[in-house]
Amino acid sequence: MPSGKALLRPDLFPSTPRTWLIARLRQPGGPHGDVNHCIMSIYARPLRAYVRGSSFRDLADADELVNGFFASRLADPDYLPAWRASGLLLRRWLMNGILLFLHEQARAARRANRAQSLPLDLASAPDSAFERAYAVTLVREAMEATERDLRDDDMSMHWQAFHARHTGPHACAAFRSQHNLTAGQFHHLVRMATARFRKWLVDLVVLDGVHREEADGEIQRLIRSLRH
Repeated sequence: MPSGKALLRPDLFPSTPRTWLIARLRQPGGPHGDVNHCIMSIYARPLRAYVRGSSFRDLADADELVNGFFASRLADPDYLPAWRASGLLLRRWLMNGILLFLHEQARAARRANRAQSLPLDLASAPDSAFERAYAVTLVREAMEATERDLRDDDMSMHWQAFHARHTGPHACAAFRSQHNLTAGQFHHLVRMATARFRKWLVDLVVLDGVHREEADGEIQRLIRSLRH
């Protein structure tokens, strides 16, 4: 199971993550390992945050519970098609799913007399922790994919400029000096890399089920969640 490292690869998707995912779900013979791998790479960290902030946090280790949830649900070939039919965002579908899974685990623990007092419900779901972890994961995945994307296109300098821009003014000045770039040339590199990064962010929130025309607003909302 994913441990938090970015795992998406630009070469995995011939068009966009969303169209790739839907096409894969329409193919017979599921579950598909590549689909499961993609979903776990994006949603494992937010689900762990959800478990750790819930009243189920003492049931078992969060990693163990999330891994068990994925093993249980993603092995079912009908689980992800049912998500598509639900109309829910994928992260909401998974959050509802793990809540049901946690109830199942709590009931099993009570039957086995492994615990005297386990939660019967999740009175206040820790959505803010989940959303923050989801936002962090999106940024991480988009950065990793952008870097690989640019390097595959022989645009490593664009990535280096983008990285310098987000490191600080001293890094920008050092990069410009190293490559003898004007301010305009430097900002051109950054703009091109930023466009790739933004495309990945949009594609990832669209993968979640957000309409493309609403993607910018959703990204802004998620980024704001990191400031609280």
